[in-house]
Amino acid sequence: MVDYAKTQSKVATKLGKVGMELEIEIMEKSDYVVSTDTFSREIKEVYTVYGIKRKYTDKEITRGFIGQEKTKNLIQVGDVEFMISVLPTLPELNDEQDIKLTEGEVQWAIAGVIPLAPAGIVLFYKLHAQRRDDVS
Repeated sequence: MVDYAKTQSKVATKLGKVGMELEIEIMEKSDYVVSTDTFSREIKEVYTVYGIKRKYTDKEITRGFIGQEKTKNLIQVGDVEFMISVLPTLPELNDEQDIKLTEGEVQWAIAGVIPLAPAGIVLFYKLHAQRRDDVS
């Protein structure tokens, strides 16, 4: 039987060696502001993770989804995918959260989250990222 907790640790170690340091902010919408017709946003938590980035292929952009998983937003030219570690303390991520990823000075809005989770243990996440100049 495979020890997925041990595999999770190995994946995190490998991404720590070959990946880059990234910052994940999980945002929480709070009260609706009538005067601006928006929700106020507060940072729930900030996490430092390690990951690697890759560009989507032309075929993936044309199909609009990754593997068998459809993302909530179609893949567009300029979008990238980050594979990020879950250790040491990243909470569970999902498509319903408002997530921002910072790579150096570049900020990305996360449009889709795909966990690799055999036996219910998340080894890493694939994040569909769209560059946003207006991410705040």
